Amino acid sequence: MSSCTVLPSSLLPRTSHSPRILELVDMPVSPSVIELVVDFVVNVVREGTRRDGRSLVTEGSEWDIRRTRFTHLVLDLVMGADIDMSCLLVCLLYLERSKARIHITDSRWPFERVFIGAVVVAHKYLNDCVWFNSHWSLFSGIFCARSITTAEREFLGVVQNRLSVTEADILGFRRDVMHGPQRQKTLIMETFFVGNRYELAVAYDRTQYAYVLKGH
Repeated sequence: MSSCTVLPSSLLPRTSHSPRILELVDMPVSPSVIELVVDFVVNVVREGTRRDGRSLVTEGSEWDIRRTRFTHLVLDLVMGADIDMSCLLVCLLYLERSKARIHITDSRWPFERVFIGAVVVAHKYLNDCVWFNSHWSLFSGIFCARSITTAEREFLGVVQNRLSVTEADILGFRRDVMHGPQRQKTLIMETFFVGNRYELAVAYDRTQYAYVLKGH
């Protein structure tokens, strides 16, 4: 890749960014990255429900099913919207910022609504040409466009429209991204590099799904 090209997520020459930033944004969206995003959302929702004096069940077969269903949604959105590492890194940043103020009282689809809010806001912040919320609705397969808009507005309120991003902000996630979660309990994934893309085989219990994740 030419060093004089522009990085799409910043619209600045690649040479203006540190090598560690380029290493991060050039990474493919791997299974470990998907698991990291899922873990971040789960932790945010935990914080949001604790403020209401409630706690989520995060173990046992019921939780495994719920986590698997949520991971499926994350994959659907990443694939459908062609989300790259830059967007997911900013999404992680916004999720981290949301922890201080998030307050979840609606127990319906809490993980899904938080992630949709974060990823839609991140995608719109980074891109001039963006998907309409009707598109996000189709990608999700479970939310209407109005629900997507509501999730987006609620998330913006939680982060108080603090959307600016610095290299230091992103580098704060470098260790998490480079090492990734060590366990993959409810999600079994294998990747195969084919041409310029990653083929991802995903197994949820006995049901097989095939995805193509963005690579370089």
